[in-house]
Amino acid sequence: MLNDSPGWIDSRLALVGTADVPLYVIVNDEAATLIEGGLSGMTELVWRQLHDLLRDFGGIRHLRYWLITHSHYDHCSLLMTLKSRMPWLHVSGSPDAFDAFQSPSACRTIRQLDAHASQSWDPPAGIDFTELAELPFYPVNPGRRLDIGGGMEIQAIALPGHSRCQFGYYCPQLDIGFVSDALGEFHGPATWLPLVFQDLFAYRQSLDAIEQLQAPRIALGHHGILTGELARSAVRHARACLDARETDARAVRGNAAAAHELAHRWTARYAARSERVVPRSLHLKSMVRMIDLFHRAE
Repeated sequence: MLNDSPGWIDSRLALVGTADVPLYVIVNDEAATLIEGGLSGMTELVWRQLHDLLRDFGGIRHLRYWLITHSHYDHCSLLMTLKSRMPWLHVSGSPDAFDAFQSPSACRTIRQLDAHASQSWDPPAGIDFTELAELPFYPVNPGRRLDIGGGMEIQAIALPGHSRCQFGYYCPQLDIGFVSDALGEFHGPATWLPLVFQDLFAYRQSLDAIEQLQAPRIALGHHGILTGELARSAVRHARACLDARETDARAVRGNAAAAHELAHRWTARYAARSERVVPRSLHLKSMVRMIDLFHRAE
């Protein structure tokens, strides 16, 4: 089953944002934790959703922790608009994400891509932005277990390969893994688009790490939460699709024209699924990058 509708998933877990750019909220009697970081264009939507979710828990101040998975624009840009409204919030993520937020060039790229993607949400004019480098951010090391109140904890898990800075999170009390983009993009029960944008070997290791969790629920960076057979078979199908795309890429190694055509075919086949978030030109550029990484790994 795929849970992709905003609102409560169960009494302690909710989805906010939208199906294509979800954020997740873990709630207990002591505190709430937000996972993922969305687009700035979603600011007022997510702000309203959080207030609605937490009304019966004393209001927005029940939200105490915010965990970022990685520094790609569609996973961190709400920090620039929402963190200043919640100065008490403790924001954490990987040390590499922290480093990215200190880089002027990385932050410029995040702002540019976020501004383009956020147009799909018709963002209100005049919204206040705080630069990522100016925000309090507390990096944690992989393997660290974070106390999120109410007898619950979150374990940080390094999941590189898509991005050097990518972390996943596992909550044993809910038996759910938040894996962001480490599995790729979900297109159907047996269809995934690999998202290898940093390193193929690390990407495969991250698939292994997710498999070892054996979590019956997997929260994705896009399109919601997998449960049941979809969750159980997710790594197997993601790995098979990765193998197939790697085979495609190897077949055009040394032929620049064929590699270029392959990238165009992948974009034609897969881009519509994420077109609200990823401009077609960026999707094509990403496919070119992935083909190059497949070739380098040979």
